[in-house]
Amino acid sequence: MKNFKWIGVVLGMILMIFAPQSQAQDLQALLNAQVTKAAKHDTRLSRMEKLFEKRCEMIEKYLGFKDDPMGKAMEYSCQEPQIGIAFYAGPDLGDYPPSHIERVFLDRIGDEGLKAKVFTDLKHEHGSNVVFFINGETYLKDPVDPVKALEQVKYLVAEAKLIFISRKQVDVWPQEKVIN
Repeated sequence: MKNFKWIGVVLGMILMIFAPQSQAQDLQALLNAQVTKAAKHDTRLSRMEKLFEKRCEMIEKYLGFKDDPMGKAMEYSCQEPQIGIAFYAGPDLGDYPPSHIERVFLDRIGDEGLKAKVFTDLKHEHGSNVVFFINGETYLKDPVDPVKALEQVKYLVAEAKLIFISRKQVDVWPQEKVIN
């Protein structure tokens, strides 16, 4: 009888170690899962091609672009080598109007030599947040508040330039400021 209890304890510990964890997925993982699930019957492409090389094509063909800030920002980022920004403006902006925050993002990204467009939801009840899209993919795991998003602009633009050049969407990146 003692051996059965011991075996049960050991099996329970093994199951706990190897069982999938039930934690909330981040936005990147959720979007990747949607693309993968929607395009699962398309066997002509690998998972890597579906998620990265042909991501925009997969989204357009199998999911479509939603008529909300995220969907519009995602679609915009698929059209040209530019950054799409989904901005959900909440009551926490204080004296700053959403148009001011939008301009700050466009100017900062333009200072780094890229174009961007902001798609705004003006009545977000749960506080302001931002999501950036490059080629239909978000490069922040989760939406962040505008201040944290501004802190990420240099990194984001550098990443975008590498992506656009490596995918041959541009040959050489201009060094001058871009006016959005």
